[in-house]
Amino acid sequence: MKKDMEGVVRMRKSLIAGLILLIAIVFAAIGASSAGTDESAITRITLGSKITISGTGATINGSDVEITEGGSYSIAGTLKGGVIRVTTMDAVFIELDGASVKNSDGPVLTSNGDVTIDLKSWTCSTLANTNYDAEDEVVSVGGNLVIMGSGLLEVLGNYCSGISVSGDVTVSDGTIKLYALNDGISGRGEISLNGGSIAVDCDGKGIYSKGELTITGGKVISVGGAGDGEGGLLSDVGLKVTGVR
Repeated sequence: MKKDMEGVVRMRKSLIAGLILLIAIVFAAIGASSAGTDESAITRITLGSKITISGTGATINGSDVEITEGGSYSIAGTLKGGVIRVTTMDAVFIELDGASVKNSDGPVLTSNGDVTIDLKSWTCSTLANTNYDAEDEVVSVGGNLVIMGSGLLEVLGNYCSGISVSGDVTVSDGTIKLYALNDGISGRGEISLNGGSIAVDCDGKGIYSKGELTITGGKVISVGGAGDGEGGLLSDVGLKVTGVR
């Protein structure tokens, strides 16, 4: 009787182990299938003396790249004297994969609609506007802006502002280092800083929201000017800090 019970226990253990292995294989297959689908849906843009595009939804116009359709895009390489221009009103997801874009004639990234910027892990991307126009920005977004990912983004507005957004600004992760002669990060909607590391050094308004400015996590260092209406953290509605490190 005892031997029979031991046999039953061993059989149950084998069945359970087999079931766990089967479940793991099924989930791995599902994950691989999903990853493959996501990869195939991304349009890859490689900057350089010759710009190449692998996928749909983007075109080359001289030294500029125009994104004309909503979707996901990955940008790598170096572009001097060009612009990443998002002309569609549909939402666009842009992965910055160690991209460097510098322009002496105006903003380097503009968008009519909502944009999500994903900073790829273990990469450093640089966006720089060297135009002698204080009214310019490095990044100009007509909708909402979300910044995420675990990479590094450097924003340089040598003679202008850094990031200007008509809608809401949300930072959930990533490392952002921004220098601007004028304002740093400004949004007409709400600004929510929920994670990551943000360092702003400018001579105007460091981080400025016409709506509510909320900080719920991450590390935030913002240095602005000392003039009237300037400073590090500014909001026309209110500043709420519930968590920083």
